[in-house]
Amino acid sequence: MPEGGTLEVLAENVTVGSEDGLPVKEGRYVKISVKDQGIGILKEHLKRIFDPYFTTKKMDSRKGTRLGLAICYSIIKKHDRYITAESRAGIGTTFYIYIPASEKEIQAKEPKGEVFAGSGKILVMDDEELIREVTCDMLRSMGYEVESAGDGQEAIELYKKARESGQPFGAVVMDLTVRGGMGQRSHQEVV
Repeated sequence: MPEGGTLEVLAENVTVGSEDGLPVKEGRYVKISVKDQGIGILKEHLKRIFDPYFTTKKMDSRKGTRLGLAICYSIIKKHDRYITAESRAGIGTTFYIYIPASEKEIQAKEPKGEVFAGSGKILVMDDEELIREVTCDMLRSMGYEVESAGDGQEAIELYKKARESGQPFGAVVMDLTVRGGMGQRSHQEVV
């Protein structure tokens, strides 16, 4: 929302029937609505918003990959869920996500009061400093020894150095996409 505004998130239980015309099985769902007060999306563009790299905005390569909605759509679709959107130019956009409701009865559990503690060496790679810092702090608070890298090349160097020293990392936490660099996908081929 370039001019600011309110973002509303609502979750509600709904029953979907054949009369609703949704491409999901009939039954009970949790319907999540995410509504913004942004500039909206023109009707002719709405059918393409989940296409990879589709945008009508001038993009700065340092501020996005143009894959956000495509990734959301892919994740939701792979889990047999459904996402759709409606929009009015100048008014805003609402996304609707349908997730099947669980039929299981939830049993309340008493908190055990146990704190998870781990050990070992973890490498964290993310091109966003804040995400890197928060992830490292969380892992350290759980007892892990943590090193971090801001880009793919630095991560590979740290990984190789640790392996050669006989003290390899037990796990590597990596950003999936790195603007202008190597992310998780490209590392699989290099390491």
